[in-house]
Amino acid sequence: MIDLLREGGSYSQEEILAQLNINPSDVDLVKAVDRQLEALEAYGLVEYKGRGWRWTG
Repeated sequence: MIDLLREGGSYSQEEILAQLNINPSDVDLVKAVDRQLEALEAYGLVEYKGRGWRWTG
């Protein structure tokens, strides 16, 4: 996920899940991705801007 975000651009949660080959109906994995994004945001490495997540670190 970090490599994807560091490529640049903004990614929606759906795009991130697709790139990681995670089925959106897999609730546990989706929650895990959410927690990782929130942790990265807490460290100031990513931010959510309207349409999606982007790397800031």
